[in-house]
Amino acid sequence: MAGDVSWFGCHARADILALQSAAADSVRRCRCITCLHGVIMSTIEHSATLHAPPERVFALLERVEDFVDYSDLIEAIEPLGDAHYRWHVRAVGMDWTFDVVITESVAPSVLAWESVDGVHNTGRYQLTRVPEGTQVALCVEYEIKNRFVEKAVRRAATPLVNRVSQQILDRVAARLHAGE
Repeated sequence: MAGDVSWFGCHARADILALQSAAADSVRRCRCITCLHGVIMSTIEHSATLHAPPERVFALLERVEDFVDYSDLIEAIEPLGDAHYRWHVRAVGMDWTFDVVITESVAPSVLAWESVDGVHNTGRYQLTRVPEGTQVALCVEYEIKNRFVEKAVRRAATPLVNRVSQQILDRVAARLHAGE
C-alpha cells in the first residue's frame, strides 16, 4: 500500500556486527538508514540454539506473564485480556510502561507481538527445529520519526534488547534443563 513503511521494503543492512556468547550463536545489529516519509526503522536481531524440541521451548515462551521471571529488567506484566498485556520495565534508570498485543501465535514455531502505544515496535520469535534442538530467532523492530532521536534510542536500545533477550533465553534454557 502507498504510504506504508516496511522494514523489508527499505532496509540497508550495513553495519552488521556478530558477537559470540556461550548461549547465543549470534547477535546481529541492523539499522535502516533511510525510509519513506522520513521514518527511521531499526531492527535488533538475536538468535540462539536451545537444547530442547520446539514444542517445549514454545510452551515456555507463550506464557507471557512468566517473562517477569526471565529478566531482571521486567518488573511486572499485567494480562489485560484478549492477548493484550501491559509491561512494566525498569531500564536505563527509568520506569517504562507499554501495552502490547500478541499478533501471531502458531505453536510451536512463531510468537509475535506489536505495541499498541508508545514507541511503535514489533517483535517476533521464530522457532526452528535443528539437530541440536531449537534455533530461536528474535527480531525486534521499532520506528522513530526523528533521525536524531533514533540515533540516541538505538545507542541505548540495541545493547539493552540484546541483554534482555540473552537473559530471557538463558533462563528459558535453565527451565528446560530443570525439566519444565
